[in-house]
Amino acid sequence: MDTIVITWREVLLLLVGVLAVYVAEMLLLLRRGSLPGWRFWQRNAQAQAQGRAMMELRRDVEALAREVAALREQVRQQGPAAVPVAPSPSAVPAPPSPHPTAAVPSTVPPPNLPPGSAYAEAIRLARAGYPAAALVRDCGLSRGEADLIHALYGSPPA
Repeated sequence: MDTIVITWREVLLLLVGVLAVYVAEMLLLLRRGSLPGWRFWQRNAQAQAQGRAMMELRRDVEALAREVAALREQVRQQGPAAVPVAPSPSAVPAPPSPHPTAAVPSTVPPPNLPPGSAYAEAIRLARAGYPAAALVRDCGLSRGEADLIHALYGSPPA
């Protein structure tokens, strides 16, 4: 019966073959993006980053709580006369309700339009006091567009 003789050369060749298969498998898995260990490592890194962020937020909240406590202590030491009291809601007068078609030229900023456009000309005419019919006639706008521009940019009714 013949005996099998394994020399260092055969062991080394077997080791190189196993290593080649392992490297090929790793490259294939990396190329497909389905390496489970890599995703686990990424999730772990994200969890650690979130944990660090949470610890930093907790420190910030604790610092703010200490600051609020110190400010409350200062207010308590100064007495009740130092704390301003807000007026009650019934003491504040209600703002007058504007007429639905009233013009609001001071609160509406002009749009970013080129100077020669029909809308820019209509806004200029409305600010000059022209009626909506003049905007329709002179700028070629529809009646609805002219009414809207006149309501937004026209002079308020007397």
